[in-house]
Amino acid sequence: MVLHMLHSSRQLDICMALLSEQDTLLVMDFNIILAEPKRFEGLPCAISVLCEPGQTLSNLNTKSITAESISDTDWVELLCAHPHNMAWA
Repeated sequence: MVLHMLHSSRQLDICMALLSEQDTLLVMDFNIILAEPKRFEGLPCAISVLCEPGQTLSNLNTKSITAESISDTDWVELLCAHPHNMAWA
């Protein structure tokens, strides 16, 4: 059960190769997922996106991608809930 925090798309392929069903992928920059939404289709784990107040994920929640918008407080809760975390820069 790992929280993968993706800060940029530079290591996206490596990160995706390590994802498992019990993990969570936290996309730290809303624009990463907006730039290449097809790359996030069919992932084996939950996807969360750290959003600023007022940002919306309505463009992302399609049949192929379901991502949860989270706040800074939710991010801390995710860190506490996952015994391991990895940061991908």
